[in-house]
Amino acid sequence: MQISDGERLIAYMLAELMEKSGEQFDIDPAFIKSALANQDEWAIEWKCPGIFGGDPTEQEVIDETCKILTMWRVIDNSIDQIPEEQLPELPDEYLRQFEGFDLNNDPHYSVAEVLIEQLDRFQERAGMGLNSHSSGSLPRYRALLERFDAIREGQMGPLSIEQLNYIFNN
Repeated sequence: MQISDGERLIAYMLAELMEKSGEQFDIDPAFIKSALANQDEWAIEWKCPGIFGGDPTEQEVIDETCKILTMWRVIDNSIDQIPEEQLPELPDEYLRQFEGFDLNNDPHYSVAEVLIEQLDRFQERAGMGLNSHSSGSLPRYRALLERFDAIREGQMGPLSIEQLNYIFNN
């Protein structure tokens, strides 16, 4: 991180105000002041890795995450509407099988987390684990989404058992 003398002064003054406020912050203002005074900006980057670096999330990732979460909403709502006696027609291995996204390797994870936890979208997923711990979850969702889109075009309402079987067994 490269900062100008003016930026250093402003950041130092803000850290001093934070410190004097007596409030608790996620970032330690005393640490920030010390790092700035010693020109150790690298230490700030190390201490606060989520703030610096990285690229902004691409719109395609945001759109795809929304489509995947919407697909699972439709699938789960459709399964909820199937009469109990017909549920055995659906293989257990794909009932309610949304596992989330891979936290370590998939930008969809953070998009889903923001959508659910901060923007209050897809609330049916709130409190559920979003980390699939698997790099295989996204390719599987993409394959399901392709079949979902093929049968869903222009259709409203719940999916039939036949449509669910097509999505999962093709």
